[in-house]
Amino acid sequence: MRAAVQKAIKSYQGGWSAMAAALGMSVDALENRVYEKKGQSLALHEALMIESISETSHITEAMAARHHAVVITLPDVEHENKDLLVIQSQLQKALSGLLSTVANSYEDDGVIDRKEEKQILNEKTEAHKAVEKFVQVALTIFKQ
Repeated sequence: MRAAVQKAIKSYQGGWSAMAAALGMSVDALENRVYEKKGQSLALHEALMIESISETSHITEAMAARHHAVVITLPDVEHENKDLLVIQSQLQKALSGLLSTVANSYEDDGVIDRKEEKQILNEKTEAHKAVEKFVQVALTIFKQ
């Protein structure tokens, strides 16, 4: 979680000093909370404020990953049929890539090592996101 908070802070223009100012605290106070120094810790509402201010989803994604879940950013509501075709193409590419990666991983030596497993799981996450995006856009366009 700490790495996600740090990433969100660094993503904000101006970094630590700008984020501390946006939160109404000193840089030392922010660092004490993030690094759990001097008996301080970052409260959940503060972490969510950091994420909101930085306009990122790093903290939410880290929380989801702890539970083997994924965060899927839903597409904008306004779509046309041509958008669905582009998204369908992206979905097909993601699924094809995942299937190829799995097959190539075990075909070479008969096993899937840790590096290959990590790549497979990353591609699986992206494929899940592509499926969800496709379904949401299709429902947005065609649902009565």
